[in-house]
Amino acid sequence: MLSVAVAAAVGGEFSFPSAVAQFVLAAVGGVAVGAAVAWAVRLARPLTKDPLLSNAISLATPFVAYLLGEELHVSGVLAVVIAGLIVGHQAPQFTSGAARLQTSAVWRLVDFLLEGFVFLLIGQQLPEVVKGLRQYDTSTIIIAVAVSVGVVLLLRPAWLVMTQSLPRSLHTRLGGIAEQDDADEPGTARQIQRADRNARRLTSREVVALSWSGTRGVISLAAIFTLPLTTNSGAPFPDRDLLLFCTFVVVLVTLVGQGLTFAPLVRMLGLRANETDQARIRNEARSAAVEAALARLDDVAAAEPDSGVAVSITRTQLLARLARYRGRLDLLEQSDSSEVPTSPEYETALRVRRTAIAAQREELVRWRDSGRLPDEELRVLERELDHEELLLPKRASS
Repeated sequence: MLSVAVAAAVGGEFSFPSAVAQFVLAAVGGVAVGAAVAWAVRLARPLTKDPLLSNAISLATPFVAYLLGEELHVSGVLAVVIAGLIVGHQAPQFTSGAARLQTSAVWRLVDFLLEGFVFLLIGQQLPEVVKGLRQYDTSTIIIAVAVSVGVVLLLRPAWLVMTQSLPRSLHTRLGGIAEQDDADEPGTARQIQRADRNARRLTSREVVALSWSGTRGVISLAAIFTLPLTTNSGAPFPDRDLLLFCTFVVVLVTLVGQGLTFAPLVRMLGLRANETDQARIRNEARSAAVEAALARLDDVAAAEPDSGVAVSITRTQLLARLARYRGRLDLLEQSDSSEVPTSPEYETALRVRRTAIAAQREELVRWRDSGRLPDEELRVLERELDHEELLLPKRASS
């Protein structure tokens, strides 16, 4: 829609049939370009065993999708979104663990830097934009800003209310589980809990909290800065400074205003995450994953007779892990609170493991300082300990 509106403003004339055709072309073309880029990434992923190359592909993907979309005169923003959705959905199947760990860390840093860049860009552009507002009446500016902020704030709750009014078969509530994917026997307590969670609609307090969490940032600025400086006739683009100013205010109101007040609002509404339910889902998934691994071991043992010892050791480790997960599930099933029940024994075990890892790090540093361990080897061993520590849950019963 933005591309169609910009094209109409740049060309100086508007035709409804032509606008509809451009909108459909931009939308369908953006989806097609995004899917094509995602398909190309999927083909390239198996060829890149090096995590650094996988990380480079991940960083280049949004730029390639956007530039290709704009070059073909379709929606570059939509192409980026579609490519990101498809690549993200397929990443667990075609990305190695090492690449996933590195890419996740890099994107967290990129996201942090982009959010900071938003405010730097606003600070740089705002003085010039404010100067351009002198041609408008104060009332015009106030009305434009009020309408922009009001529409942004009201659109999300309107969408939530509308989706909640749809039949259950036409939407899936966040955190819901499709009936065909529910592996529990009908009538069991766990199955009944899932059915109740799926059937329950959002309360008014939940709608308010979800509505207030709809911040706008990088995407809004990326979209508004696609506005050209001039039209085809060479005249300045109409109301460009006013549009930029409205976008800046929306970003500041949602990122700063809503961001700083979200936590107090949630506390005031009396909402809190059901940590027991979240921990239960995680441990159910862990148990299912271990059971799948045990089933795969049977296939390995049948196909490779010489792997008996390795299969036996791995099976013992997996069975111990499965017993631990099922023990946590039993503890969670007995809890009537939304808070995760604590296990003193498990907390002690985690504390002991962290102490042991810290002792290993200290000893490795002493070896390095005494000249018995090169820096390169120290980094290798530290990375092993870092991964071991990363496996430890932050909470004792999660």
